[in-house]
Amino acid sequence: MKRVSIACGNCRIKKRKCDTANPCSNCRKSGRICQYNFDNQRKPVSKKYISSLLDRISVLSESVDSKKQYPVLRKRNFAFLFDDSIKHENSSILHVPHLVNETLDLKFCGPASGRIFKNKIDFTDASKTIFFDPPYEPYFLQSIDTHHDEIFNWYFLNIHPILPMISKKLFFESLCNEGSELGPWVSNSLINAITAFYYFINSNDLFYTYQELCKEQINKEISTPNITCVQALIILSIIEMNDNNEHMASIHIAMSCSLSITLGIHLDCSKYVSAGILTIDEANVRSLTLWCCFIIDMLRGPILGVFPYFKAEITTGISLIPDIETLIFKNFCSFLVIQDEALDPIYSIKHQFTSTVESLNARCMYISEANVILETWRRNLPKACRNLEDPKRLPFFLTFCVDCYLINLYRPILNLDSEDFDTLDDPIVTKLMSSAKNILKMATHSEVFTSPFLFQYAYGVFISAKLFILHLKVNSNQMFSSLVKKSLELLEKFGKIAKISFVYKEQLEALIET
Repeated sequence: MKRVSIACGNCRIKKRKCDTANPCSNCRKSGRICQYNFDNQRKPVSKKYISSLLDRISVLSESVDSKKQYPVLRKRNFAFLFDDSIKHENSSILHVPHLVNETLDLKFCGPASGRIFKNKIDFTDASKTIFFDPPYEPYFLQSIDTHHDEIFNWYFLNIHPILPMISKKLFFESLCNEGSELGPWVSNSLINAITAFYYFINSNDLFYTYQELCKEQINKEISTPNITCVQALIILSIIEMNDNNEHMASIHIAMSCSLSITLGIHLDCSKYVSAGILTIDEANVRSLTLWCCFIIDMLRGPILGVFPYFKAEITTGISLIPDIETLIFKNFCSFLVIQDEALDPIYSIKHQFTSTVESLNARCMYISEANVILETWRRNLPKACRNLEDPKRLPFFLTFCVDCYLINLYRPILNLDSEDFDTLDDPIVTKLMSSAKNILKMATHSEVFTSPFLFQYAYGVFISAKLFILHLKVNSNQMFSSLVKKSLELLEKFGKIAKISFVYKEQLEALIET
């Protein structure tokens, strides 16, 4: 067909453009393609209209989902889009009562405990975004006293590879700022939080002193907060999770989530880098700090049986520099999203399944679907995420968390009555026992004792040992007896640093005696 620069009358009237794939009837008959270009006179929609439309879609989605008999997993692309529904009305935490059956036995709804909280936290208006200007005064490195040099080097050697929320370059530049004041990327609260963490891992009671000092300084800095306050709160929350102070850990991680929104850390700042307002290093610190907060919030959920304050819908990308470490970090966040979306409907009171046969079948189908999503994610993991040689690196911890997730995923179809434990399909039991043995093997590594996530390792040993004990009650096997003994010994060693291990150990000993 020949091309002409004028439009046929039919196209002019209907304001359309003919093309090869979809020509109008007149052009098809005459064997030609017109090139009619018309100007779009429609005005772009306003931000207010878009916001209103998204709110209506959200309400409709919730109303539809609430009518479903059983929860269905959503297949996500993990684009981490921010969801306004995480904004809550107030900061009160409501305790949901335990479920009690006819025999007055408590039914726990969380994977590890029955403490279910409905999170309501006041997120400050995100429109008041605070950005830090690049430093105008030149920084230069001065000598740091030997003691603090040892502490900071320990942090960047052991903690930074797995929680990269502090830039070593910006940290030391701000620490060695010319003059008496610290630079913008270091604060007294952050220094004392790192120091408290150092003494905590080394089982030194001085960590209590620095922990209290850090809290006092945060209270002073909170009136004019910056990103270092968020980082200090994250470290405090990690310490308290290990120290069996779950209440304060929840408070501090809630504060860090709220403060992240206040400072606008959840917003994409790539345009500010292009405009020269932020450097690439500064933008990366903002991004990675937010995702470290997200990780701690997500990890504590299955352990405590609580809802996370953050959900997966966050706008900012993970780091502006695409390197191997960033790729691993992003895949770890994707896994936490999979875990949260799969476990929340299983263990929440709202979607709790009854004990009927139909409900058990529906639960098995749901778990099967969740397992398929996990296997699809695992199959697409890059090679860098499969390196298990260094326990100080994130791939090692990621593999450990996946095994813990598999046990929590299948636990709803496990009958905790030992008489019926062996009635499960052999492939399921074999899979769970393989994960439990792998957890115990990984937790025995000496480098685990310096990990910030010692509470997660202790929890993994705890849920694995419960499977060993149940299997031992059904089949008296020397192998499982030795595995239980090894688990108790390992929790005893963990308890020298993390007091939460003693809680798990006492529960296992009580389970053995029953």
